[in-house]
Amino acid sequence: PICVSQKIIQDIAILNRFDLVWMISKREDKLLIDLGLTTKSVIIYPSIETSGLNFNKQLPPLLPLGPNAFNVYSVIHFVRSVLPYINADILKSMSIHVSGSLGSDSALVKFNPPIHHVGFVDDYLKLLAKSCLMLAPTAVGTGQQVKIFESLAVGTPVLAYKSAVPHDVLAENPCIMAANNDEEFARYLSDFATNKDLREKYATLAAQS
Repeated sequence: PICVSQKIIQDIAILNRFDLVWMISKREDKLLIDLGLTTKSVIIYPSIETSGLNFNKQLPPLLPLGPNAFNVYSVIHFVRSVLPYINADILKSMSIHVSGSLGSDSALVKFNPPIHHVGFVDDYLKLLAKSCLMLAPTAVGTGQQVKIFESLAVGTPVLAYKSAVPHDVLAENPCIMAANNDEEFARYLSDFATNKDLREKYATLAAQS
């Protein structure tokens, strides 16, 4: 089993060896300080280049991965605890792309429909810009904020857990669907997959972000 809090504490021990660390949200800064960060920290929001991208939302939802404990936990949790809440008929008609890799932990997850593993891509932001939704099923407050900022930068709506989205970012971006629990996460995804008007609404909100 993966102990996320233990992994965070191990990472903090490494950060405390440095003179300065950069954070990307107030939420992350507070979380790490509460867990033992003593190094001076400053918050700097990411800047993401989006010129030349096609923002036509023609691709299925995208769940991006990376080789770290948070991503391993999130995709396992999504498969085991979220997908079972979705109606079987909706699942049959649904498609979810998973990009990237879990590295040495890849053997822990077996991808079956509706999940299709596309692996590493030449231009991730291009893929994200064409996706109708970005899924961020990590239920902890670190390890996913960059993904959210990237998604907002290319005008793609986000579905995430409320506990993991920085409060300031959530308040300023109504295109983020923030679920309180697994069942609500599944309901948001089901509604998004089956309601064209809802997809268009959130695409408009995301374009404004």
